[in-house]
Amino acid sequence: MRAVWIVVAIACGASGGGCGGSTPTARPPTSRPAPTTPPPAAPTLTPLTAPPGVRLPREFQVERYAPSLVIDPAQPTFSGTIEIAGTLRAPQATIWLHAIGLTIDGAVATTDAGEVALTARTDVAPGRLALTAPQPLPAGRLVLTIRYRGLLDLVDTTGTFRQQVDGAWYAFTQHEALHARRTFPCVDEPDVKVPWTLTLQVPMTLTAAANAPIATEELTLAGKTLRFAPTPPLPSYLVAFAIGPFDVVEAGATSGGAPIRILAPAGRGAEAGFAAAATPKLVAALERWFGTPYPYAKLDSVAIPATVGFGAMENPGLVTYVEDLLLMPADASPLRQRRYASVGAHELAHQWFGDLVTPVWWDDIWLNESFASWLPDKIVGEVFPSWRKPIEAIEARDGALEADSLATARRIRQPIESEDDIVGAFDGITYGKGAAVLRMFEAHVGAARFQEGVRAYLAAHAHGNATAADFLGAIAAAAPDADVTASMSTLLDQAGAPRVTATIACSADRAEVVLAQDRYLPLGATTTATTPRWRLPVCVLAEVAGKRTRHCTLLADATATIALARCPTWVWPNADGLGYYRSSVAAAQWPKVLAAAGALDPSTRVAITSDLLAEIDAGRADIGLALAAVPALVKRGTRAELAMAVDLAGGVRPWVPAADRPRYERWIRSTFALGKRLGLVPAAGDDADRERLRGAVVALLADTGAEPTLRRDAVTRARTWRTQPAATRGLILRLAVRADPTVHDALLAEFPRETDRVILRDLAGALGAVLDPPRLEAALALTLDPALDIRVTLDILGAATGHEATRPVVEAFVRAHVDELLARMPRQAGARLVTWLTASCDAAAIEPARALAEAKLLGRPGARRRIDQALERLAQCAAVRGFIEPGVAAWAHRL
Repeated sequence: MRAVWIVVAIACGASGGGCGGSTPTARPPTSRPAPTTPPPAAPTLTPLTAPPGVRLPREFQVERYAPSLVIDPAQPTFSGTIEIAGTLRAPQATIWLHAIGLTIDGAVATTDAGEVALTARTDVAPGRLALTAPQPLPAGRLVLTIRYRGLLDLVDTTGTFRQQVDGAWYAFTQHEALHARRTFPCVDEPDVKVPWTLTLQVPMTLTAAANAPIATEELTLAGKTLRFAPTPPLPSYLVAFAIGPFDVVEAGATSGGAPIRILAPAGRGAEAGFAAAATPKLVAALERWFGTPYPYAKLDSVAIPATVGFGAMENPGLVTYVEDLLLMPADASPLRQRRYASVGAHELAHQWFGDLVTPVWWDDIWLNESFASWLPDKIVGEVFPSWRKPIEAIEARDGALEADSLATARRIRQPIESEDDIVGAFDGITYGKGAAVLRMFEAHVGAARFQEGVRAYLAAHAHGNATAADFLGAIAAAAPDADVTASMSTLLDQAGAPRVTATIACSADRAEVVLAQDRYLPLGATTTATTPRWRLPVCVLAEVAGKRTRHCTLLADATATIALARCPTWVWPNADGLGYYRSSVAAAQWPKVLAAAGALDPSTRVAITSDLLAEIDAGRADIGLALAAVPALVKRGTRAELAMAVDLAGGVRPWVPAADRPRYERWIRSTFALGKRLGLVPAAGDDADRERLRGAVVALLADTGAEPTLRRDAVTRARTWRTQPAATRGLILRLAVRADPTVHDALLAEFPRETDRVILRDLAGALGAVLDPPRLEAALALTLDPALDIRVTLDILGAATGHEATRPVVEAFVRAHVDELLARMPRQAGARLVTWLTASCDAAAIEPARALAEAKLLGRPGARRRIDQALERLAQCAAVRGFIEPGVAAWAHRL
């Protein structure tokens, strides 16, 4: 397969301008003498200047697209013609479109006056196509007809790409955010939302699906031609199709009769059972929540064998998923089933929120993604009540606050000044912080009024575009007393995590809680130039005379005061844990809050513990206080609290002095003894929480705690690893290679022969987990093997950075092979390399990592922000380590 890319690269390079524009045809070799007369001079091209800025000019207003593509997934290229109809506002000689990697074979403009041949150029600016007429085209109706060819990507899974499964070829699309231009010349911007009428010519034996149903099918000697019905208005990034020998599994219909299907690779339809059963239920629950029927004519869900940079995509009528999300065996674990339900609810929520109503521009893509990250908790909880876990909202909030604790964190509603800003908009701020902010304001205005506002917003902008201001206005109209627009805007338009500190102020004649806000930053964070101010709805818990009371206010200034009837014993400024801010109390108050936490609801307890850890990272609390709380977290037994206990107990391992390691390991074995009861294999009746617990607690106990029974069991089971339960196979293998490195040798030999991607990920995780340096180096070498898919072998690098003992081996390998790795890695993932250079907690690694990353990675999509944030995380880790290491040593010495 690499040979195809080498040939393409040579052909593209020969034209001097990439694979855009017409490429001259090479002359065949001949024995005749060279002509004595000089060849004709190349035509002189009129100088052109690309329009400034990220967006294209809009003198030409697109009204519809009609692409017709000839695609055989077994071939490396495709051809096509697209008609783009619209209106030219004023006479114009040049029309600008987007195009990347497309060879333009001809272009014509048809006006009321007739046809005009256009000169097509892609050499003026990257990603831009200039169509120029000899004379200005007249204002009015205009149809552009463009003939072109393109490549079917083999590695990056962008534009239109192809993959081979069991000898059969498939083609898929991924057009978000900037990749429709790799499939069609178009205005590839979200506010150009118009109908698309797609035609596909494909081999006779293949199935093809797109956003809309098939309108007509014509059989020809060349294959079959499928004409799809016109879509409702869609932006280019949501246009999609899939071609291949699919198993098509019928899955019922929506309330309005739209058919629901699952498209699986040939021979794997039986693995679509859970998705086929769950999808109609999720759609029905969404129809009830939104109060309107599913808005498109059909709903196909398509399995893609491998993806880069996305796991699923909400294309209306044709949702795509990486296959292990959508397909699973009949005995799949509850956790795997729940994973599909959550992701499926996210993508299906987009059919209304993001597809039916689309952002005007990429600065509001947060609204799509945060809403679709917030709503699935409700939908999955309705369809599968046992999976309703309110505490997970607090865990998600904590993850978003962690992403927001960088000085280099971006705003939710980040101004878009470059295409890199668009690429960088799909991150934890967009998904996690946005969802947490929506959750906080839903609680603030009330669930019923929030839902009313959402429904009004969708009704007002159906099949169109809207802005965050439109959304906030709809919520504000439903809750006019809630200060929604002003308050939410302070969280949307400012970067950083707020921090709210509650201080008890009592005297003989008053009892008050003073709230103060500032920006939360941990040790090692870069100093910020400004101090943001937020308008935060804050609810305080206070214990007064043995009773808990709740007091709410809007913290709009630097400080605010809440008056109480009597002086409280303790206070906590984030009742329910739903507020999007870090919380703190005076140092003397922390023991009282922690002692009272056991009587609070689990969500509040998790928020308290996570915010204590944040205060430790900021240098304002003692690590010993958190470590002393670990037994209480374990005793309470909720999955979230046990997970926090595992992270805390295992996270300090690198800083426990060698002399104290035996005591530390005994403490792990004693404190987390329940891991022996959980064991290495699922038990009858295990739910998703128990499955997740097993992965965390057993790993800590067997690995960090060196528990001998579990380690021996892992080694024994690894000898027959193919017969082990899929839910714990990866855990067993990771523990086995740590306990007995010779297990690694057998797995290393098996890896190149394995074809199942789920199994390959388990093997990669185990190969990267070995602590023996020569064995690890042999595993890392697999990333350079051209016969292996680097999208899988990169997981070996990721696994090896998870242990402090093997990080230096990974860093040395990456430095030695950086050019080879980048040559093989998907371009969209290239900036990820910086994370393997910054996984340590050593300040001495910062400048070498910066030098290599800036020399090798700049120019890769999203690299600048990724580099800056990886380096800042490394600096923070080093600074936090310097603060807590003495406390860890003192704690371990007392065990």
